Amino acid sequence: MKFLDHILDGLPEFQQINQAIQHHRLPAMATGLSAIHKAHLIHHLCSTYGQQALVIAGDEAEAARLCSDINTMGTKAVFYPARDFTFREVTGVSREFEHQRISALYSYCTKEAAVLICCADAAMQYTIPQQSLLQATVTVKEGASLTPERMMAALLSEGYVRVEQVDGTGQFAVRGGIFDFFMPSSPQPCRIEFWGDE
Repeated sequence: MKFLDHILDGLPEFQQINQAIQHHRLPAMATGLSAIHKAHLIHHLCSTYGQQALVIAGDEAEAARLCSDINTMGTKAVFYPARDFTFREVTGVSREFEHQRISALYSYCTKEAAVLICCADAAMQYTIPQQSLLQATVTVKEGASLTPERMMAALLSEGYVRVEQVDGTGQFAVRGGIFDFFMPSSPQPCRIEFWGDE
Protein backbone atom coordinates (compact mmCIF):
# COMPACT_ATOMS: atom_id res chain seq x y z
CA MET A 1 0.00 0.00 0.00
CA LYS A 2 2.86 2.39 0.75
CA PHE A 3 3.85 2.30 -2.93
CA LEU A 4 0.33 3.38 -3.99
CA ASP A 5 0.20 5.97 -1.20
CA HIS A 6 3.48 7.44 -2.48
CA ILE A 7 2.03 7.71 -6.01
CA LEU A 8 -1.11 9.39 -4.65
CA ASP A 9 1.02 11.90 -2.71
CA GLY A 10 2.68 12.95 -5.98
CA LEU A 11 -0.55 13.75 -7.84
CA PRO A 12 -1.29 17.50 -8.15
CA GLU A 13 -5.00 16.87 -7.51
CA PHE A 14 -4.23 15.13 -4.22
CA GLN A 15 -1.86 17.93 -3.24
CA GLN A 16 -4.72 20.42 -3.78
CA ILE A 17 -6.99 18.37 -1.49
CA ASN A 18 -4.16 18.14 1.04
CA GLN A 19 -3.64 21.92 1.00
CA ALA A 20 -7.38 22.53 1.37
CA ILE A 21 -7.43 20.32 4.46
CA GLN A 22 -4.28 21.85 5.95
CA HIS A 23 -5.60 25.40 5.47
CA HIS A 24 -9.14 24.50 6.61
CA ARG A 25 -10.65 25.39 3.23
CA LEU A 26 -13.42 22.84 3.52
CA PRO A 27 -15.49 21.22 2.22
CA ALA A 28 -13.20 20.04 -0.56
CA MET A 29 -14.46 18.01 -3.50
CA ALA A 30 -12.99 15.35 -5.78
CA THR A 31 -15.04 14.14 -8.74
CA GLY A 32 -14.67 11.46 -11.39
CA LEU A 33 -13.12 8.86 -9.10
CA SER A 34 -13.87 5.17 -9.56
CA ALA A 35 -14.96 3.17 -6.49
CA ILE A 36 -11.50 1.79 -5.73
CA HIS A 37 -9.91 5.23 -6.04
CA LYS A 38 -12.48 6.68 -3.62
CA ALA A 39 -11.55 3.93 -1.17
CA HIS A 40 -7.82 4.63 -1.61
CA LEU A 41 -8.32 8.38 -1.14
CA ILE A 42 -10.32 7.87 2.08
CA HIS A 43 -7.80 5.31 3.38
CA HIS A 44 -4.84 7.59 2.65
CA LEU A 45 -6.42 10.73 4.15
CA CYS A 46 -7.35 8.88 7.36
CA SER A 47 -3.84 7.40 7.58
CA THR A 48 -2.10 10.70 6.82
CA TYR A 49 -4.05 12.82 9.29
CA GLY A 50 -4.81 10.15 11.91
CA GLN A 51 -8.45 11.23 11.81
CA GLN A 52 -11.74 9.40 11.54
CA ALA A 53 -14.09 9.91 8.60
CA LEU A 54 -17.83 9.76 8.08
CA VAL A 55 -18.49 8.78 4.46
CA ILE A 56 -21.95 9.15 2.94
CA ALA A 57 -22.38 6.93 -0.12
CA GLY A 58 -25.06 7.12 -2.81
CA ASP A 59 -26.83 3.96 -1.65
CA GLU A 60 -26.33 1.01 0.69
CA ALA A 61 -24.83 -1.23 -1.99
CA GLU A 62 -22.16 1.38 -2.77
CA ALA A 63 -21.55 1.88 0.97
CA ALA A 64 -21.03 -1.86 1.53
CA ARG A 65 -18.59 -2.10 -1.41
CA LEU A 66 -16.67 0.97 -0.27
CA CYS A 67 -16.45 -0.44 3.25
CA SER A 68 -15.03 -3.71 1.92
CA ASP A 69 -12.49 -1.89 -0.28
CA ILE A 70 -11.26 0.34 2.57
CA ASN A 71 -10.90 -2.65 4.89
CA THR A 72 -8.86 -4.43 2.20
CA MET A 73 -6.46 -1.47 2.20
CA GLY A 74 -5.81 -1.88 5.92
CA THR A 75 -7.97 0.89 7.35
CA LYS A 76 -10.78 -0.33 9.61
CA ALA A 77 -14.13 0.73 8.15
CA VAL A 78 -17.63 -0.18 9.34
CA PHE A 79 -20.92 -0.12 7.46
CA TYR A 80 -23.85 1.63 9.14
CA PRO A 81 -27.11 0.37 7.57
CA ALA A 82 -30.32 2.35 7.34
CA ARG A 83 -33.08 1.38 9.72
CA ASP A 84 -36.20 -0.20 8.23
CA PHE A 85 -39.46 1.05 9.64
CA THR A 86 -42.44 -1.30 9.92
CA PHE A 87 -45.79 0.47 10.05
CA ARG A 88 -48.01 -2.59 10.28
CA GLU A 89 -48.33 -5.41 12.77
CA VAL A 90 -45.96 -8.32 12.22
CA THR A 91 -45.55 -11.59 14.08
CA GLY A 92 -41.75 -11.51 14.21
CA VAL A 93 -39.18 -8.79 13.77
CA SER A 94 -35.49 -9.29 13.08
CA ARG A 95 -33.18 -6.99 15.01
CA GLU A 96 -30.17 -7.79 12.82
CA PHE A 97 -29.92 -4.30 11.31
CA GLU A 98 -30.29 -2.65 14.71
CA HIS A 99 -27.48 -4.86 16.02
CA GLN A 100 -25.31 -3.90 13.04
CA ARG A 101 -26.04 -0.21 13.66
CA ILE A 102 -25.12 -0.42 17.36
CA SER A 103 -21.97 -2.40 16.59
CA ALA A 104 -20.87 0.11 13.91
CA LEU A 105 -21.57 3.10 16.15
CA TYR A 106 -19.69 1.54 19.05
CA SER A 107 -16.65 0.77 16.86
CA TYR A 108 -16.63 4.35 15.57
CA CYS A 109 -17.22 6.00 18.99
CA THR A 110 -14.40 4.01 20.61
CA LYS A 111 -12.11 4.80 17.65
CA GLU A 112 -11.73 1.10 16.86
CA ALA A 113 -12.91 1.99 13.34
CA ALA A 114 -11.42 4.89 11.40
CA VAL A 115 -14.27 5.14 8.88
CA LEU A 116 -18.06 4.94 9.27
CA ILE A 117 -19.81 4.49 5.92
CA CYS A 118 -23.54 4.88 5.33
CA CYS A 119 -26.10 6.22 2.88
CA ALA A 120 -27.90 9.53 3.42
CA ASP A 121 -31.01 7.82 4.84
CA ALA A 122 -28.98 6.10 7.56
CA ALA A 123 -27.08 9.28 8.42
CA MET A 124 -30.31 11.22 8.97
CA GLN A 125 -32.04 8.64 11.18
CA TYR A 126 -32.19 9.31 14.90
CA THR A 127 -30.04 7.00 17.00
CA ILE A 128 -28.64 6.64 20.51
CA PRO A 129 -26.41 9.54 21.65
CA GLN A 130 -22.70 8.74 21.86
CA GLN A 131 -22.52 9.34 25.62
CA SER A 132 -25.48 7.03 26.29
CA LEU A 133 -23.95 4.29 24.15
CA LEU A 134 -20.61 4.48 25.93
CA GLN A 135 -22.21 4.62 29.40
CA ALA A 136 -24.25 1.50 28.61
CA THR A 137 -21.06 -0.46 27.94
CA VAL A 138 -19.69 -2.90 30.50
CA THR A 139 -16.03 -3.77 30.01
CA VAL A 140 -14.98 -7.20 31.25
CA LYS A 141 -11.31 -7.90 31.89
CA GLU A 142 -9.60 -10.94 33.33
CA GLY A 143 -9.01 -10.48 37.06
CA ALA A 144 -11.23 -7.37 37.28
CA SER A 145 -13.86 -7.15 40.01
CA LEU A 146 -17.40 -7.69 38.68
CA THR A 147 -20.16 -9.55 40.48
CA PRO A 148 -22.44 -11.95 38.58
CA GLU A 149 -25.41 -9.93 39.89
CA ARG A 150 -24.04 -6.69 38.42
CA MET A 151 -23.34 -8.42 35.12
CA MET A 152 -26.89 -9.78 34.99
CA ALA A 153 -28.39 -6.39 35.91
CA ALA A 154 -26.32 -4.68 33.20
CA LEU A 155 -27.41 -7.16 30.52
CA LEU A 156 -31.09 -6.91 31.49
CA SER A 157 -31.00 -3.11 31.54
CA GLU A 158 -29.59 -3.09 28.00
CA GLY A 159 -32.39 -5.27 26.63
CA TYR A 160 -30.77 -8.69 26.72
CA VAL A 161 -33.15 -11.61 27.28
CA ARG A 162 -32.36 -14.42 29.72
CA VAL A 163 -32.74 -17.87 28.13
CA GLU A 164 -31.78 -21.46 28.95
CA GLN A 165 -29.42 -21.72 25.97
CA VAL A 166 -28.00 -18.84 23.93
CA ASP A 167 -29.00 -19.06 20.26
CA GLY A 168 -28.87 -15.47 18.98
CA THR A 169 -27.74 -11.93 19.63
CA GLY A 170 -29.21 -10.13 22.61
CA GLN A 171 -29.53 -13.30 24.71
CA PHE A 172 -27.74 -14.51 27.83
CA ALA A 173 -27.79 -17.64 30.00
CA VAL A 174 -26.52 -18.22 33.53
CA ARG A 175 -25.53 -21.58 35.03
CA GLY A 176 -23.85 -21.22 38.38
CA GLY A 177 -20.82 -18.99 37.83
CA ILE A 178 -20.89 -19.40 34.04
CA PHE A 179 -22.32 -16.60 31.88
CA ASP A 180 -22.98 -17.09 28.18
CA PHE A 181 -24.03 -14.03 26.20
CA PHE A 182 -24.24 -12.99 22.56
CA MET A 183 -23.24 -9.39 21.79
CA PRO A 184 -24.39 -7.62 18.61
CA SER A 185 -20.76 -6.89 17.74
CA SER A 186 -19.62 -10.51 18.03
CA PRO A 187 -19.99 -13.25 15.39
CA GLN A 188 -20.23 -15.88 18.16
CA PRO A 189 -21.48 -16.04 21.76
CA CYS A 190 -19.04 -15.29 24.59
CA ARG A 191 -18.54 -17.14 27.87
CA ILE A 192 -17.36 -15.78 31.21
CA GLU A 193 -16.59 -17.90 34.24
CA PHE A 194 -16.78 -16.15 37.61
CA TRP A 195 -14.73 -17.10 40.67
CA GLY A 196 -16.39 -15.13 43.42
CA ASP A 197 -16.59 -11.57 42.08
CA GLU A 198 -13.79 -11.95 39.51
